[in-house]
Amino acid sequence: MNPLPRLHAWLIRYEVRKGGILPPLPTTAFHGALARALYDKACVAPARATCTGCPAEPCCAYPALFEPAPAERSQMRELGVTTEVPRPLVISPDQPFLPTGEEPLPVRAGQIVAFRIAATDKVWHHWNLLRQALDLVGRRGLGARETRVLLRLIDVQALASTPPNFDGGGITLRFVTPLRIKHRGKIASEIDGPLLVSAILRRARLLAELTGKPWVGDDRAERWAASLESVADLKLVRVGRYSGRQERWMLWPGLVGSLRLRGEGLGALLPLLHFGSLAQIGKATTFGFGRYELSLAAEAHDTKTPRLEGA
Repeated sequence: MNPLPRLHAWLIRYEVRKGGILPPLPTTAFHGALARALYDKACVAPARATCTGCPAEPCCAYPALFEPAPAERSQMRELGVTTEVPRPLVISPDQPFLPTGEEPLPVRAGQIVAFRIAATDKVWHHWNLLRQALDLVGRRGLGARETRVLLRLIDVQALASTPPNFDGGGITLRFVTPLRIKHRGKIASEIDGPLLVSAILRRARLLAELTGKPWVGDDRAERWAASLESVADLKLVRVGRYSGRQERWMLWPGLVGSLRLRGEGLGALLPLLHFGSLAQIGKATTFGFGRYELSLAAEAHDTKTPRLEGA
């Protein structure tokens, strides 16, 4: 398979300074807080209404990571993207927030909580500001004002970005944040090998375009996917989030659970499956949706709603 777009991943760990309540998918709050913090750190012209046309736009961290330029939006439309343009940076919750349930998450002072960030090479141009923004997010806090959680940044750890060794057996994908793949005009209520691989291929092509190095993919991938045996154990969860742009609460459904794959082409697909586990797939990845974990063990993990330690 042709080399996939390169991704880097980090584990971001915080200590809770003041307990409170977080949304069921905490990254719906973390995304907005990080974007605002990066804007405040990077913007040299805060009086402007938008980034478009700003002399600093080509080299500014905020539009590069959170607000794509008009040229990028036009480029994505040519590739069939009709709504939100993919960002070169995605976030997702980590332990103890996995897997995603439907209930708000209480956290207590002294608890360690974590998030994951994955990004293309573009992030290196703005790493110092992003690191400062992560610290600022903790000091400002997450969640609604009455139950806001205050945090202290502990560390930022680089994560391995190479696929595991394939033993020739099956592979289990554990969807730990809701998967929202659009299929035939609506969010899919079930998933199999071909639909999964198609979504990862699309994700790889779009992220490659953002790097300026188009990825042609591999024609054999979909044939390999068609030969896979799939056993799904999935359930629908509905995650509520407040949209600042639309000024209303929204309910976003998605799938969590496991998908067990077997077949002759599985080993050849492993780099693609690993890429998808870093990039996240489907809609709303920038808010934390579409993350899965790979396991070469035979059994899927428990997918019951999480209960936080001490909650």
